[in-house]
Amino acid sequence: MKKSLLFLLTLSFLPLSARAQITSLNVETKPFGHGWKQVVENRGSDSIVAMYWTSRSETLTKSGRTIRTAVSHTYDPLTQYGADPNVPPGGVVNLDAADPSKWTSGVDAVIFSDGHSEGDPKGVNAIYERRRGVYRGINEALPLLDTITNQGANPTEVADTVRHRWQALPNDRTLGADERIGLEQLYHGLENLLRTQRDMAAPSNSTSHRQPRIEEVAQVNGIPRQQAHAIVISKKYQEWKADLEDNLEPPVAK
Repeated sequence: MKKSLLFLLTLSFLPLSARAQITSLNVETKPFGHGWKQVVENRGSDSIVAMYWTSRSETLTKSGRTIRTAVSHTYDPLTQYGADPNVPPGGVVNLDAADPSKWTSGVDAVIFSDGHSEGDPKGVNAIYERRRGVYRGINEALPLLDTITNQGANPTEVADTVRHRWQALPNDRTLGADERIGLEQLYHGLENLLRTQRDMAAPSNSTSHRQPRIEEVAQVNGIPRQQAHAIVISKKYQEWKADLEDNLEPPVAK
């Protein structure tokens, strides 16, 4: 599972015992290698498509001030594209966890494949906000990739442009915190793809409808590999965008 982006807060928060009950999950924190994992079992009748969880701690300073820290995470195939699979009924997944002697952890919110959610509504909203951030990022990424495909732009220079954009995001007051995280995630991933010229994971990779390989596009069209790379990444971003489009807002209650 690709590691989720972390969001560090120094805010007041509810203790673990005050978390909304999620009856469809069984969650246990267990040692895993040199660290810890939350082992989450889906006891519901529908597949899990996304989860939001938080690790929390309290530190007492020498002056007697209590610093409360929370680190939030998401498990979501629509933001960790091609990495986090849905968890079927009866299935188990391991989520990142901190040392339970210093941190409290637990799943705050979960979204199921039928659209219903359980847990803290703020956690559910955070999942959708991050999706909207990724979606916005894809819309901004496609024209940049097009400059490589059709205008011969240098991928390294485009990567520099992407870096400048995500470095400027903290100054954008129009973005919510979780939408910013989704946008930062997309920008960071795009910059890495452009600099390394690697392919990206996509659910279609393991199907008969997979996107063409970079080398295939270069050979068939007689174009440089970096141009073919931009074409393939654009196609996968368009695939990603299509999967996100109907999943940017909670379903309307009937």
